[in-house]
Amino acid sequence: MRFLSATLIFFLLMTTQASAAPYPGTCFPDRALPLPAPAANEPVLFTGAIDLLSPDKSGNTSTYTYTVYRAACPGGGAAVLVGFSGGTTGVFPPIRIIQGATAVDAIYNTEAYTNLSAIDTVTSDVRDGAIVVLDAYGIDYTKALAVQLTGTSPVAGGTRQIVNLPDFDPSLYPDLSKGVPIAGYVSGLYYDPTHSGEGLQIEVLPGQVLAATLYTYDVSGNPLFLTGAAALCQSCFIHQTYSSTVTMYATKGGGFGGTSDSSKLTKTAWGTIKFSWSSCNTVSMVFAANNTDPNLPKTSPTLQWTRLTSVEYANCAATTG
Repeated sequence: MRFLSATLIFFLLMTTQASAAPYPGTCFPDRALPLPAPAANEPVLFTGAIDLLSPDKSGNTSTYTYTVYRAACPGGGAAVLVGFSGGTTGVFPPIRIIQGATAVDAIYNTEAYTNLSAIDTVTSDVRDGAIVVLDAYGIDYTKALAVQLTGTSPVAGGTRQIVNLPDFDPSLYPDLSKGVPIAGYVSGLYYDPTHSGEGLQIEVLPGQVLAATLYTYDVSGNPLFLTGAAALCQSCFIHQTYSSTVTMYATKGGGFGGTSDSSKLTKTAWGTIKFSWSSCNTVSMVFAANNTDPNLPKTSPTLQWTRLTSVEYANCAATTG
């Protein structure tokens, strides 16, 4: 594992540029999954009928049932989705989002690439069961807004449908109390602003592996790196994994600048740290020391540290600019 200088990372003032995703990455943490259909007891859901033109330009239409609903995002924020069902084949309707004095045409995002600058724009026909995320900048999806769908003959007004969504109410979504699920957007550097000199590097790797490096000190005050990695839940979707316990190791006997002699390296299991995220910017750590090395710390604190940096295009929180 590549180590970063604790001095460089945690004593240097760093700024990061948030990606311009209009909703948080926590909405759809596993891009390989289909977008979520409405739950059986979806708290905010609106349905109606709309006629869509056939893509063969014959003038024929097909009647679809549309469903407009919100997806609550752990760590804060929400996204708005539209599902279509019941029709045969039709062209995706123009959709406009209206919020106060702002009215913008939505980009349809059929895959959960929530924090990438390049997304898939739907220009083809609607299939029964299709679900899209409404993606438009300048919109706050936690505030009241209107979704306008225009069906056949949009030039003449067509079958225009307007759905008014109220302000997002987090209390209607009990799963939010579980915290933030572990996925790539929790990657970054964390620290305690009140205790300079220590820090944590987190990476979520392909294959659902959480890798951690803790920059700290031994009992004599010498710099100490504790490193470890653990597979996340392999039998459940990644967005259902809310904590991970990692065995951390201390390595001694190395050298600087490629001068290490591998035969002199010693690797000692220090103990475990259980990681969880109560919000996008707060990591909780439960330490459990179980080593017998006299030079290694034996305390087992419970700490909450604050995010210092994020990975570009993998921000946890939303932006609306």
